[in-house]
Amino acid sequence: ATLDRARQLLEARNDTDAIVELQRLLTVEATNAEGHYLLGTVLQRRNEIDKAVSSYQSAVYWNPRHIAGHLALGRLFLARNDRALALTHARQALQIEPQNREAIALKQQIETGR
Repeated sequence: ATLDRARQLLEARNDTDAIVELQRLLTVEATNAEGHYLLGTVLQRRNEIDKAVSSYQSAVYWNPRHIAGHLALGRLFLARNDRALALTHARQALQIEPQNREAIALKQQIETGR
């Protein structure tokens, strides 16, 4: 089980096999932040939002500097209308990379409501 293989499956939109590959990888490498992030991505695409949030949270737990994980969480929390948590993750992304356009846009969206 490898991240590269999981990425290929994700890009091919073969979500079922991607999930199997990522779960296999994470069984061996439970602390693999990118594996958790990719699993969150595929779960979100399947509209399994609670599971996606959990996977993204694992990604930023194992790598607090995982910008994509913070942005994904920020967007999901904003979609749930949890502005406080959304803002927390937008700010964490900006602390890591102050010029990150996605993080800047997400923070503005949270603060202005658009």
